[in-house]
Amino acid sequence: MQFHEYIDKYHIPSVVYTRAPAMCAKMDSQLFRDLKAIGHPLGQHLEEAEKLQDTSYYARACNPDPTERFLPHLDQQWFLNGKTNWYEENPRHPKDGSRPKTPPAMEDAENIIPNVQLVFYDVLAAIGAGGDDLLQALQLLDPAELFANQEPHIHKIVGREEANHDPDAKPKIIQIPEINIKNMKTVISALLKGSLLAVEQNIPSTHTTWEMWTQANEQAARNRT
Repeated sequence: MQFHEYIDKYHIPSVVYTRAPAMCAKMDSQLFRDLKAIGHPLGQHLEEAEKLQDTSYYARACNPDPTERFLPHLDQQWFLNGKTNWYEENPRHPKDGSRPKTPPAMEDAENIIPNVQLVFYDVLAAIGAGGDDLLQALQLLDPAELFANQEPHIHKIVGREEANHDPDAKPKIIQIPEINIKNMKTVISALLKGSLLAVEQNIPSTHTTWEMWTQANEQAARNRT
């Protein structure tokens, strides 16, 4: 509360990213397997951590005893609807009349991992912190169009969603035509993979490059004297 009062009092501009853009740009769990394949220890750790976390989460969601779940209503259907693409790939009512495929049971929780969909809130926030120039250069959104219907104010909001009180249903995300979801997914993937690949391939970071640039300027100044 004090933070918001502070930036409002001193007229510091802000842009709030709701969960809507991140939910629209859900990523397949294959991304973590790609990070592991890079060979960097952090990529291997992230892949293992994601698998253990979602396997445990799903197993507890499948528990018939509500008191053993993270919350009583976070059951198997809630997990399948909200955190996976299981029913997109395995419809409840197949058009060919075949029998619907049964979701993995609690003891087979690891089999749900390929269907898990990931929401990268923090990565999206990091990209947004790059500013309007970066967002436009990457063709992620058009700020002028995005904020066209908002009142003239230095505080802006990206993304909104409808209220949804059904725990079994997917969040009703309002599509945001001003945001290029396809590009957003590409940038998120490139940022995560590129960071690890840069280390593995010994590519200088921005900080290192800036230091080298500074040293070169200092040397040039000494040469002139």
